[in-house]
Amino acid sequence: MTTLLQEDLFRSHGPWGLLVGCALLNLTRRQQVDAVLPGLLSRWPTAEDMAAAGTADVEDVVRPLGLQHRRAWTLRCLSHDWLNRSCPVPTAAEVRHMRGVGQYAEDSYRVFVLGERPRSAEVDDRILRRRLEEVRLSELGGGGRNRGHFTYWDAGEDLYRTLIESTSI
Repeated sequence: MTTLLQEDLFRSHGPWGLLVGCALLNLTRRQQVDAVLPGLLSRWPTAEDMAAAGTADVEDVVRPLGLQHRRAWTLRCLSHDWLNRSCPVPTAAEVRHMRGVGQYAEDSYRVFVLGERPRSAEVDDRILRRRLEEVRLSELGGGGRNRGHFTYWDAGEDLYRTLIESTSI
């Protein structure tokens, strides 16, 4: 089972790191973010450090991703908002009101920080939906049919088995 950037960042930098990764993934491929993220988080490993960073310094680091002015502003504002949160682990609704947090970041926060398991249909991002299905299958021991659950993966297995059986000689 592959891990998503959000999972890795949550493990290494906590909820704030997950939100930073989601902010950088907006309009950007993972490979591009992977090239910039280590330098960014080694220079500013916490929300406190990022909030105190100079905008021009952050822009220099995120420049390879494009939209560096907007990204630097977003990361610094997000860090300020994180530092001013009302509780150690805010709700998804509270996180959604932080600057730079959209539906993708909120869904990722719900899944990886709060441990929620929303139905796949409730998640907009296709890669996050696929990861939720993988997690569900692993939690169910490889397939949910035996425990009264039926997933899209079960349907795919049925289709594959039918195709194999119909082409057997």
